[in-house]
Parts: sequence; structure tokens; C-alpha cells
Amino acid sequence: MADGGVQREVPGVAPPQRLTDRLFFAAHPNAEAARNIDRLAQGLHDELQLSGKPLGLARYHVTLIFLGDSAGIPQPLVDGVRGLAAQVTMAPFQVAFDRVESFRKRRDRAPVVLLGDDGVDGLLALREAIGRPFEEAGLMRLAPAFTPHLTLLYDVQRVESVPIAPITWTVREFSLVHSLIGQSRHTVLERWSLRG
Repeated sequence: MADGGVQREVPGVAPPQRLTDRLFFAAHPNAEAARNIDRLAQGLHDELQLSGKPLGLARYHVTLIFLGDSAGIPQPLVDGVRGLAAQVTMAPFQVAFDRVESFRKRRDRAPVVLLGDDGVDGLLALREAIGRPFEEAGLMRLAPAFTPHLTLLYDVQRVESVPIAPITWTVREFSLVHSLIGQSRHTVLERWSLRG
């Protein structure tokens, strides 16, 4: 470009907005499980000499449904989500994760995650229960491929599957989470207790 690579604004065309906000439904471990998860993450970090830092007590969660990224919080979406989430009927359930491994490769670093087999069936059912009202309203279709997992940290080193003593807790609620992209900050906007 003759102007040194500076892109000029085009009249009548809005410049692209930077995506700053992310919304998702999540299940969080209780306090005791979160402490166990953090001890495990710290132990793996030290034992395997990983460079990535554990996410920390406030950020450990299982993402159930990703609602999208945006520039600012889309309040109409949040309002609509609240009404549909309130329709979910499901009893509390036990979850159990029994192994650690690197999950799908993400650019130059991969998430190191907790995984489970039958112990995560309740998370699959909860995802379905949350997604059903959205599908019935024609607002989304759940992707068929979903592997319940909880991210411990991100690292360039790949961790092969390692069995662990099961980390368990009873899932009694799910929440709508607002994340500030790139700032490692999560805020729970609302929680819904499981009942049914």
C-alpha cells in the first residue's frame, strides 16, 4: 500500500468490531472438587515441567453450550437465554473424571483436560436438556459431536492419556458465564438449580 499499510475507513462501511465477549453455559465443580482439580493441575505442571499455568479455582468449568463471541454483551440474547434456561428440568447428578490428556490441538498449544467415560453421561444429558428449548424455539441446533471435558491448562507439550483417581462431585446447577476474551476473567451472570 502506498500509505504504509494503514487501512483507511471506507465511507458507509463500518469497520469490523473486535470480539471481546464470550457467552456459554457451564457446569462448575463444587469447592472441594475445584481444590482437588487445582492440586492435580499443579502436580501435573510440576511433574511434567509444563510451561502453561493452571487455570485456577475461579475458572475451572465444563462448557456445556457455547453461545458465541461478540463485541460487548448482546443483552437481547442474554434475556432470551434466561427465559429458555429456566425451562430446564433435570435432577442433580454425579459426575466423575478419571483421566487426563491433551485434547484437540489448538494452534501452538493444546488444552490439557480431565476426561471421563460413563462418569460424564450426566453432562451429556444436561447439555441436551439445556439445548432442547433452544432447538424447539428454532434458535440453534446442538452440534452432534461433544466430549465433556474440564480444561486444567494449555501447553505446547502434549500429555498422553494418564489415569487418575476419579475426581467427582454432584452437579446441582448450571450457569450462564460471561468471559472477557483474552483476559482470563469469567463472570457468572445467572445460575439455575437442577430440579426434577
